[in-house]
Amino acid sequence: AGKTYFEGGTCQGCHPAGGTQAGVGPDLTASKMTADEIKTQIEKGGGGMPAQAEVTGADLDNVVAYILSIRK
Repeated sequence: AGKTYFEGGTCQGCHPAGGTQAGVGPDLTASKMTADEIKTQIEKGGGGMPAQAEVTGADLDNVVAYILSIRK
């Protein structure tokens, strides 16, 4: 569910190939952020990333879980 949302939403535009390649945003497989840090980054933005207010509830939890699952 998280991958589907990631690839179908605004995430993919800046984090191509399902977040596994750098684009406007970084390659997320190298992220060292915790689940809470990822969630905050998505909700509030920062470091060049705009807040993604439309990602909420189960979608937010699923995207966070997906990002954690692709890390090396």
